[in-house]
Amino acid sequence: MAYSIELSSIEVAELKRLRRGEKDGKILRRYQCVWMAHEGLPKKEIASRLGVNIDTVTDWVKLFNKERLAGLSKLHYEGRRPSALDAIKDLLIKHIREQSISKLSELQDFLEAKHSIAVEHSWLSRYCKKNSIALIKRQG
Repeated sequence: MAYSIELSSIEVAELKRLRRGEKDGKILRRYQCVWMAHEGLPKKEIASRLGVNIDTVTDWVKLFNKERLAGLSKLHYEGRRPSALDAIKDLLIKHIREQSISKLSELQDFLEAKHSIAVEHSWLSRYCKKNSIALIKRQG
């Protein structure tokens, strides 16, 4: 792992305490990420278990190494611009259902043609996952 985590015995005890008491799922996943990285799990496996992108795991490990446990408990959303897709999220879901959209490329084409929004494939995938937007599985 390019970015490793080594916890002191005091940090191990503190992390266990924080994990047990954390109510916010976003922060809890960060704590779980740090624990798994400390245990030596590969970033790809951590990402899969937590349902996040591998880049997110890297970001959390970097954040921990910079600010330790205190840095993980702060969500830094101020100043982020909202996604252009947020305004048409309901239309996206409706289009997926009505047109039985099964591929992200089909969704990209719809966004470009009907809403003049160009979205990169992996970014659209993360947006759909984050917002629980499921494509239609075709029977094969």
